Amino acid sequence: MITSPGHAGSFAARLGSATAFSGNSTLSQTVAIPSNLRRLVFFYNPHCTGSITFDQIQMQIRDTAGATLATVLNVCSNSGTWTRKSFKLPASVRGRTVVLWFNVHDDGNPANPTYALIDDVSLN
Repeated sequence: MITSPGHAGSFAARLGSATAFSGNSTLSQTVAIPSNLRRLVFFYNPHCTGSITFDQIQMQIRDTAGATLATVLNVCSNSGTWTRKSFKLPASVRGRTVVLWFNVHDDGNPANPTYALIDDVSLN
């Protein structure tokens, strides 16, 4: 879902819901990472009042078959503010086509819905 406001612009992607749901809300993008790029940067705004055991805000770098190459983020945080995440790309993903995989998992407990806003994803 597209929502506003965004981090640096008018809009951001929202994964999950302000109303509890049971399952995953995923956003992915396949990208070719040039061998000279060293860093992945994005901003996220977490809303997770539950426990990491049951609710997660996640980001992984995966191969095109779905295998996880690197776990960048796995949190349950309720800061409600934009947080910058900078991740040094391992040599194993540079020069490859990979999938940037964002996910919010909610256990469906109506007392603690989980969602996150994602914005300004860049490779540099």
